[in-house]
Amino acid sequence: IENEMFSCCHSLESIIIPDSVESIGPNAFYDCSKLKRIALPANLKSIYWCTFPWTGLKVIYIPKSVETIYCDAFYGTNISYVYYGGSEEQFNSINFGENNSKLKSAKIHYNEKLVEIDGVVYSEDMSTIVACSNQKSDSFVMLSSVNAASLPE
Repeated sequence: IENEMFSCCHSLESIIIPDSVESIGPNAFYDCSKLKRIALPANLKSIYWCTFPWTGLKVIYIPKSVETIYCDAFYGTNISYVYYGGSEEQFNSINFGENNSKLKSAKIHYNEKLVEIDGVVYSEDMSTIVACSNQKSDSFVMLSSVNAASLPE
């Protein structure tokens, strides 16, 4: 995604980024204050500086393919929950730039076996919903295999 592509797009509330995207450029979602849901692509490698500052993101699912999160990537957000597709060791091996303390101090859920379908992240056995990183509408059909949800408020 190019630099500043959606910068200051105040009406943007959610977005699904296709799996073909490997990096999100600087200021791509800068000051998208209504952005609350984003589905990051499974092949994402880099989140550049000031990518998501001043967005409405509170929860994010980060795929285990991410190698670098540059400085100030989530500056000014209120992210309190991070769902990471890999282990704690893999998360700690991500090259974090400066001023990403809010992201690193969030409650982080590690799980190598998460499954994402239409922006809803499930446990490997599909019995628990652990995150709704994006919705195409205000509702979705819950899979019959789900018997629990562990979602933040």
